[in-house]
Amino acid sequence: MDAVIPALGLAALTGLSYLAVRHPKLYKDNLFDKIYLGGLGVFIVVGIWTIGVVTTFAAVTPFIAEDKRSIARESLPLLAGSPGWWLVGTVGFFAYLMFLVWLAGHLAREQEEQSKRG
Repeated sequence: MDAVIPALGLAALTGLSYLAVRHPKLYKDNLFDKIYLGGLGVFIVVGIWTIGVVTTFAAVTPFIAEDKRSIARESLPLLAGSPGWWLVGTVGFFAYLMFLVWLAGHLAREQEEQSKRG
């Protein structure tokens, strides 16, 4: 399962790159806003999930036996993920989206100039 999520993410980024290069006007005018809002929604949901897991762990810690608390604490990254990696991934994703919208705009301008010339 650990290898499936990065592979799906890579496939999605490859598809976005293909759309931005092959259909720049469609990507820039229609898809970018939807993808950006979807990514922002995922970031917010993951943030809420992480806060919920940490808050729940803090609330139930008194009910966990002393000798089992270290085991429970070690399971937190499995449930909530690493906040540092989520932050790096999110910043990288949005930076890549911004690059693709710039690239799509640049390619659309080039296509318009070529159609005017020839």
